[in-house]
Amino acid sequence: MLGAAAPWPRRGTLEPEPLTAAALPELRAVDLAVLGFERTVDHRFYLGEGGRRGWLFRRAGRAVAYALYRPTGWIGPLASLRAADVEPVLRFVLAELAALGLEKVKADMPAPCTGAQRVLWEAGLVYGAPPGLLLASRQFGLLDRYLPASYGMF
Repeated sequence: MLGAAAPWPRRGTLEPEPLTAAALPELRAVDLAVLGFERTVDHRFYLGEGGRRGWLFRRAGRAVAYALYRPTGWIGPLASLRAADVEPVLRFVLAELAALGLEKVKADMPAPCTGAQRVLWEAGLVYGAPPGLLLASRQFGLLDRYLPASYGMF
């Protein structure tokens, strides 16, 4: 989806903090719970040479979600232990990107991630490209709580 960033800071009990390489073990734990596999190598690249920035979200001190973005406004990956947290996490990301002055944002999303769809539609984003199709020989992951970095780097 493609559109403008919007200032929606509601985040409930989630406590965001800037994402650093020190959080790699916590990202690994979230990915294992959400995707069923870990992506430490990808996250290390994203936070280093990949130039992405992001936030780790805690509830009562425990890491429960994360979100990364490119300086161009492309959001992802984003993962959350609870599907209900996708909406406040994504609203926070949109508000932060708007505060940075980004006029356009972009995100890919699996169809089961209805919380993300709802937030992005409310923000006025529209589909800007043909949908991507993910074909798998077996079900994996909890895709109602995940946005990929891109379909090429799922």
